[in-house]
Amino acid sequence: MRGTDMNATTKVQRVRLKLLFPSFLKISFLVIVAVITLFPIVYAFFASFKPLHELMSDGSSLLPKTWRWANYREVWELSNFARYFKNSIFVTFFSVVIIMINSSMFGFVLARKRLLATRIVEGLFSATIFASFGSALLFPIMKIALQFHILNLSGVVIVQAAGGLLVNTFLIKSFMQTISKEIDEAAVIDGASFFQIYRLIALPIMRPMLASVALFSFQASWNDFLLPLVFTLANPDWRTVIIGVYSLRSSAAGATSWHFMMAGSMIALTPIVLLFLLLQKQFITSLSGGAIKG
Repeated sequence: MRGTDMNATTKVQRVRLKLLFPSFLKISFLVIVAVITLFPIVYAFFASFKPLHELMSDGSSLLPKTWRWANYREVWELSNFARYFKNSIFVTFFSVVIIMINSSMFGFVLARKRLLATRIVEGLFSATIFASFGSALLFPIMKIALQFHILNLSGVVIVQAAGGLLVNTFLIKSFMQTISKEIDEAAVIDGASFFQIYRLIALPIMRPMLASVALFSFQASWNDFLLPLVFTLANPDWRTVIIGVYSLRSSAAGATSWHFMMAGSMIALTPIVLLFLLLQKQFITSLSGGAIKG
């Protein structure tokens, strides 16, 4: 009996090991990926408190020997960050709002109305979805902006909103296709119009996906560098935060003020982190699928 019990215990332990080993590998892999991903941010955070001479002479060390808290104050005053923050908030807010409104409407129509016109629009979207608004199209975009006299922050908003519309429209469309059309049919029986179905039924349902759209659009708009750089060359007061961080590379304090750039990068990163913490629940919900599967 004792030998039988030992054999049974050994078998149970082997089964547990077989079940735990894949989980251990997954957790180890995720930990390694997390460390690789977070290490540059952690290094930049601690480097933002170092004096320039320490950062240049002993940059390999993680923790600063001398904590220079004045880096953040000097960056805020030296680079006019208060003005740049207002510009970034203006551009990002209106870009995100326009993208959310337009992509939710377009995505809802493409998911619910299978007409010739919607197919043509969907085909046009599909044909241009891989067109980059980077350097290849920057010159023609700049020429058009000059013709319409919008080579300013308003022009940045328009171009960013147009560039973010395509991908987010298909995200909303794919999400709405997972929602049963019986909800729409019941609303039509109750006398609801197509716009009322969108406003009163579809919008609340697509809230998790809209949170993801807002997060992605905010990140893309806030971190955009090339477009605001070109559109604000005429007036340095139109610069956004990212352009302000870039301008810190050559300041009066040194040829390349890396300690200021690290502090400025941390300031620029803060709104994105706060927004993710605020919307992470809705973001995870949108990744896990629709609220109602059809």
